[in-house]
Amino acid sequence: MSTDNWQLRDDEPRDALLAEALAQAGENSLRRLRERMRAQPNVPPLRVLVDAYLANDYMDPDGAADPPRGEAEQRLRALIGLVRETLPSDAPDNSAWMVVATMTGALQMARVLGRDRGGLRILDACRTALLARYEHAGRVD
Repeated sequence: MSTDNWQLRDDEPRDALLAEALAQAGENSLRRLRERMRAQPNVPPLRVLVDAYLANDYMDPDGAADPPRGEAEQRLRALIGLVRETLPSDAPDNSAWMVVATMTGALQMARVLGRDRGGLRILDACRTALLARYEHAGRVD
């Protein structure tokens, strides 16, 4: 397979093409993040990493059209609403978004790693952090 023209040869399984493309994309992403961190030596590395990874530009990579959202967006907004109901009344306005983003991101990472290769540790760490920050006097009726 050549990643230059992304064409599948007859003797290559599609899964191999996808795996190689994902591996290349991951390597490119890490390389770009490290380059940004080196380019800003006077900025704390975590700030550079977070700002780069969560840059607004990544919402629309390469001018891609908006994907269909519909049902998925409704489920996401319902989950955010449910989380908002459980948070303390003095929680900052963006707390529900942060809790849902942490939960969904943690679950995806845990699924990728699997139980025995770090997935359970990710879930435990995120549960502990979220509950330590937000679990007091929830508003569920």
